[in-house]
Amino acid sequence: PQTTKPAIKAVLATGGHVEIQWKKLGFTGIRIEVDRGNGQWAFLAIDTEPHYQDTLTPAPGTAAVWKYRAIYLQGDQPFGQWSDVASVAVQG
Repeated sequence: PQTTKPAIKAVLATGGHVEIQWKKLGFTGIRIEVDRGNGQWAFLAIDTEPHYQDTLTPAPGTAAVWKYRAIYLQGDQPFGQWSDVASVAVQG
């Protein structure tokens, strides 16, 4: 149904990277967007196999709260609703 939305979780992984954890549930993949603390959503990636690792890290000596959201893809088209926002504190 059109009310379907991915359940995502943002966790710190090795090297200070953020891992976006999600379940495929029969969909092609997800489109992930990120807000790196500036209040604007930006395209991050299309992921077709759980889980996704964000390879960017904050500049040394800085700290921020990064927010992530995702929407399922059916084929190459967005399907359903955006996920709830997952936030994680990061430090460079």
